[in-house]
Amino acid sequence: MKRQEYNTTLFILLLVVCWVIAAAGCGKKGPPRAPEQILPPPVSDLRARVVNGNMTLSWSVPPEPADVTVSLEGYYVLKASALAGEDMCDECPRIYDIVAEPLISLASFQKDGRMQMTYVEQLRKGFRYTYKVRGYTKYGNTGDDSNTIEFLYGVEAQPEREEEQEQSDE
Repeated sequence: MKRQEYNTTLFILLLVVCWVIAAAGCGKKGPPRAPEQILPPPVSDLRARVVNGNMTLSWSVPPEPADVTVSLEGYYVLKASALAGEDMCDECPRIYDIVAEPLISLASFQKDGRMQMTYVEQLRKGFRYTYKVRGYTKYGNTGDDSNTIEFLYGVEAQPEREEEQEQSDE
């Protein structure tokens, strides 16, 4: 009988210890959260230059904030194009395609120590082009879009004509 009391006491003691361990390790429960993501700063000085049908985009790599490391890997070059004759309102959404992913290791340094990135593309006449760039990290996080560059290539500007309105004598 004594042995049975000992086993029961031991069993209860083990249950209490397990319950204490489980209660202490429970912690605060809530929905899962992703770790804080640090995004690359947006480019603000995107420029385009067209020479002999070749367009060169260039931009400076923004400096990283002093207290964080962004791990910038490169940039997506995004392009939207449409025939020059198509009406495109300013508010109409543009459909962008990623046309290049230049890596930050390909950047050249300016005299002031800042990194300069470039992208070159052959243009086709008669199109309206819109470009922007977006930085990305080695973890796949993307930053905000840069300023956009929009221009017509190979289309001569035509003077606007006043439309004649017919007036009827009624």
